Amino acid sequence: MHGSRVFTKIDLASGYHQMLVVPGARKYTAFRTHRDVYEWVVAPMGMAGMPGIWSRLMRRLFDKFDFVAVYMDDICVFSRSMDDHVQHLSVICDVLLAEKLYARPSKCAFGVDSVDFLGHTISKDGLHVDQSKVRAIEMWSEPKSCKDVMSFVGLASYYRKFIPAFADLVRP
Repeated sequence: MHGSRVFTKIDLASGYHQMLVVPGARKYTAFRTHRDVYEWVVAPMGMAGMPGIWSRLMRRLFDKFDFVAVYMDDICVFSRSMDDHVQHLSVICDVLLAEKLYARPSKCAFGVDSVDFLGHTISKDGLHVDQSKVRAIEMWSEPKSCKDVMSFVGLASYYRKFIPAFADLVRP
């Protein structure tokens, strides 16, 4: 991402529901209601193993490109110029179309100079903490128990690379 000036964030709609379950495996997704027994045709949310299967699919599709970062159903395309960006988006859109993966337009941002991605703001100036997340941490209620402290440290540790001597600060 270093040196990039143009960004696009693509949010894939309905995540796993875009991934077909192969016919021979559908019987393993069966569930019963008061009316009948049904099998999933698309991958259901909450099924063990789906995050790994989805991640492998995303890696297979996008790891060959050095202008894209993917986490689950979030895709960030980054380029040094708008001309490059248009070409990069064309490639990514061709991949999505070929795989019949569709985006949720309301959660996408195209050709912008900064983008919020995975709790960070990415721009030509680099990677920064998303300020809305900082506010959420600042508004966190004071821990009352050991479990509360552990929850807070877990939340704050996501941003440890931005906090000098973080390990010393959270040491028991």
